Amino acid sequence: KNLVAIVMTLPLRIPIAATVIVLFIIATTAGFIFALLAGSLGSFVNSTMSIPVIPGAGVGVVDIGWEFWKNLVNLLFILILVVIGLANILRLQNYQMQRMVPLLLLMALLVNFSGVVVGLIVDLSNIVTAFFLDKFGGFDLQTFKDFAWDIPFGFFMNTIKQVFSPGNSLNPVTIITDLSGITIGSVVWGISLLLFYIFAALILFVIFVVFFARVVILWILSILAPIAFASYVLPATRRFWNMWWQQLIQWSLIGIPIAFFLVLSKTMFAGIGSGEDIIGVQFVAPVAELGPIEIPNILGDLIGNLVSPAAALLMLGFGI
Repeated sequence: KNLVAIVMTLPLRIPIAATVIVLFIIATTAGFIFALLAGSLGSFVNSTMSIPVIPGAGVGVVDIGWEFWKNLVNLLFILILVVIGLANILRLQNYQMQRMVPLLLLMALLVNFSGVVVGLIVDLSNIVTAFFLDKFGGFDLQTFKDFAWDIPFGFFMNTIKQVFSPGNSLNPVTIITDLSGITIGSVVWGISLLLFYIFAALILFVIFVVFFARVVILWILSILAPIAFASYVLPATRRFWNMWWQQLIQWSLIGIPIAFFLVLSKTMFAGIGSGEDIIGVQFVAPVAELGPIEIPNILGDLIGNLVSPAAALLMLGFGI
């Protein structure tokens, strides 16, 4: 009886199985890419933070650019003195000699140590970022295997078992209804798994890009440091200083929240991969019989099962 039921419904079961196989192949590929990015992220971030960003550290373009602007700004201080003198003749309140000259002398000193100031801020942020990265440490081989193979393969095997389950009835309506429930549950689950991998991989890719861009932007900010300090002297040019300072703080500290949320997301990802209950649900494929009444329950379990993965993705996204 069971064999007859399977043979009679093969034209319905085979397309469902083919769909599951396609989803499995795509999900496995996406899972491998995600696991590969996650496994190499810690090493990549540490490598970018070890790249010097200040003048005198051996980066030719930074040394040449910073030296050029420093020499130019030292010449411009003579022009700034002329501007201050003319402003005092014209009695402009914002350019009073007793207030501007000490500020000019201070900035003339700091211009020559602007690289040290940039290095201090970047190094402090790198220390905090490295602290969290040590906790993150990348994904181990077991977690890599969980996401690259175990989870997609578990979805594939559980769904195939459901598709070719003989059932207990030869009633065509019951069989079609059961297969429809299996199709809905497996397709929704497979697409959800695929979307999870795609979004997770995209977030990790953005983190790679951010840390790479951080190095380049800090190079540019280091090169422009002398002119930024000089622009603080005159009220009319102080806006450039504010912009430069804001960008320096932002790009120096950007690694701290990313590293912090990487630690949180790794904890959740590790639990998801191992099947542990992290926040009340587990990331496992539904295996119950699907029928006309049980479909809402399975979809409810699906939504519950996606809570942990979604929360882990949010942890990654918040860091950015």
